[in-house]
Amino acid sequence: MFTKDSNLTPTLYQLDQDNKNYLELWKFFANRGDSYKDKMWNITIWLYALLAGILGYMMSNFMGHRLNKEIETSINPGLIAEPELSILFSIFALLFCGYIVLTIKEYGEHVQHNWNRANYLLEKLKGLPEIWYSGLDAEEIETRLHANAKREAGNHWLMALPTVPRRLVYLTFGMMALFLAILVLAALSAGTS
Repeated sequence: MFTKDSNLTPTLYQLDQDNKNYLELWKFFANRGDSYKDKMWNITIWLYALLAGILGYMMSNFMGHRLNKEIETSINPGLIAEPELSILFSIFALLFCGYIVLTIKEYGEHVQHNWNRANYLLEKLKGLPEIWYSGLDAEEIETRLHANAKREAGNHWLMALPTVPRRLVYLTFGMMALFLAILVLAALSAGTS
C-alpha cells in the first residue's frame, strides 16, 4: 500500500512497532474481501439469469411441442424439434458456463487472498481475535485463523476457493451437465431425422 508525502513521491506504507496501523489494515482487507464477494454474487446472479433464459428458450422453442405429445411414451431421441439449433445453443451455453466458472474462480481467489491478509493482521491485534471469535474455544479459533491459508496452500484451484464460490462452481458444473445432456439428445435427434 502506498501513501504520498508532501512532495507527491510514493513511499511504502509502514507498520510501526506499536501495531497502530494493523487495525486499519485489517479493516481494509476484510472489507475488500467482502466487497469482492458481493461483486461476485452480483455478477454470477446475472450470468445465471442469462443461462436460465437460454435454457428456458431452448425448452419452450425446441422441445416444448414434442414434449407434450410424447409425455405418456418413453423419451426417445426424436424429442427435440430443432436439433441443429439445440446443438448450437447447447455449445454456446457450455462455453458460457466455462466463462462463469472462470469468473467465479477469479473473484474467489481475490476474496481468499484478502481474507488471508485480514486473518494475518487479526493475529497481530491484541484482544481482537478474542472479540471476533467470542464464544468459540481456543482450538476452533486457531482452526478459523489458519483455515484460509491452509485452503489456499492446496494443490487444486477449486479447493483453494472459499466455500460460497466453490458451491457456485458446483452449481455451474451441474448446469454444464444439463446442457451436455441436451447436446447429446439433440445430436441423437439430428441423426434420426
